Amino acid sequence: MSTSLLASQIGIHTFQATRYLIAGQVPGPSGNHHPTVAPYGVFAAADAPLVIAVGNDGIWHRFAPLAGLDPGEERFATNALRLDHLADLHQILAGWLAAHPVADWLESFAAAGVPAGELTLDRVYEGEQVDAAGLVWEVDHTRLGRIRLLGKPVRHSRSPLSPGLPPAGLGEHTAEERAAMLARQRRDGEGYRARCRRVRGGAGSQRSRDGVGSQRVRRGARSGGALSADRRSGEPHRLPG
Repeated sequence: MSTSLLASQIGIHTFQATRYLIAGQVPGPSGNHHPTVAPYGVFAAADAPLVIAVGNDGIWHRFAPLAGLDPGEERFATNALRLDHLADLHQILAGWLAAHPVADWLESFAAAGVPAGELTLDRVYEGEQVDAAGLVWEVDHTRLGRIRLLGKPVRHSRSPLSPGLPPAGLGEHTAEERAAMLARQRRDGEGYRARCRRVRGGAGSQRSRDGVGSQRVRRGARSGGALSADRRSGEPHRLPG
């Protein structure tokens, strides 16, 4: 498997790439709102910002009554119309959302099945969903004591996750790592020397066999018969004649 920085950037263009490759549109800056879906973006509640994602007309029909809007109003009945009248829609939503805090809106949206969520990191990491999903781990640091770290976003059914070790201090594990490295080097060196001994021993045995064969050939020649070595067995045999 291989990739590159260029390929990774191209891979996250998703629908923006489709806008250009199919429709020939060159996307420009869109701020904190989705460029092709509305209402979909960051809005201000009474106490903090929140994200609302009305991703299709079905969600719009559940969302509009909460804002005091008729889902079938001619300016906003479809996504295309909502994009055409986006400034009017945002103005209406701004006044409506400013009347209540984020927590109240999230409760209402959840009950209606409208995707929405916290925006600031403190609200995200202190939220019930993050805690229930185990997305923050607690570990004991040698200098800082009990600290919280970002957990793993992926879960495997047969491979449970655990927080593991906290970030190491400067030089904290140097001695252990050095000892482990030297032990590996010793094991590798012993294995290499053992292989060398086996190779040398095998070569010596072959030389011994070759020497015995040569002596037999010479003895056969002195006795007046011509000998030839059998290529399969290495044993000499007398030629007829």
